[in-house]
Amino acid sequence: MRTQSAILLFGLAGCSASLSGPRSDLSGNLRETASATIVASGSESGGRVILTMIDLENVGGSTETVTWGVDCSGAGAVNLRVYRSAGGSQVLVWSSTALPRVLGCPTQLIKRSIDPAGHVQLQFTVPVETVLGDSLPAGAYVLTATALTSPELPGEVPAGTLTLAKGIVAPPGTDLDGTWSGSANGLSLSLNLHWTADSVTGTGTYNASSSNTFGCGGGTLRGTGTVSYAAGRKQDQFQGGIKFSGGWFPPFGGVLADQRTIAGSFMSVDRGPCYLTLTRQ
Repeated sequence: MRTQSAILLFGLAGCSASLSGPRSDLSGNLRETASATIVASGSESGGRVILTMIDLENVGGSTETVTWGVDCSGAGAVNLRVYRSAGGSQVLVWSSTALPRVLGCPTQLIKRSIDPAGHVQLQFTVPVETVLGDSLPAGAYVLTATALTSPELPGEVPAGTLTLAKGIVAPPGTDLDGTWSGSANGLSLSLNLHWTADSVTGTGTYNASSSNTFGCGGGTLRGTGTVSYAAGRKQDQFQGGIKFSGGWFPPFGGVLADQRTIAGSFMSVDRGPCYLTLTRQ
């Protein structure tokens, strides 16, 4: 599977399971945050993908201009590094700079202005299978991200710790029943799910704050209500529809990142996926 796009995103729905590193003041005006999470690949072949995102916030009083290059394969905005704990220290085991470049692939220069208190977000996606390859075992890895921009932003920013696995994480017979909960951008969801070999069903509740900005049509929800869910399942992946009593009935599916984490997403025709990670309580 080829590395997917590393592009500018505006208003991407957040992922509650992402582990953000500490913020760093850069040049006194730009503040940088990085996060990483597991998402479903979205392809028929399935699989897990690492989504890494860098948020650049202008904390100064004047407009800042940031530029970067992206080639025709989507690479160029973010450098992802993956570390493994060994002997009490972190050892670098993979870097996105090691990915092969596409011959004859032109680079597009992207330039964005960030107003005071404004944000620009960069993202990079890569299949877990690409990172682990044939030599790295499943397990917990520490991730960092570096924005490849001008002006140059110093150092790597912690993007969190993820459990990476390319095989089936929930073999047949694994008990996954229970309450799964998560929140993002003002929308909280709790589902009591029942899992069989070929289905996932359940009911639950939601809470949408007055400042809810969740995408994919969910931004109009306010207050509390009930939900019901029914989906088909194939190994670690599932896809179905989730019905909100507030009138929203979007597709919702995902992949098990591990036996306690659902890398889930809602879908919309015009915005693509809106991510929401659910954790088993």
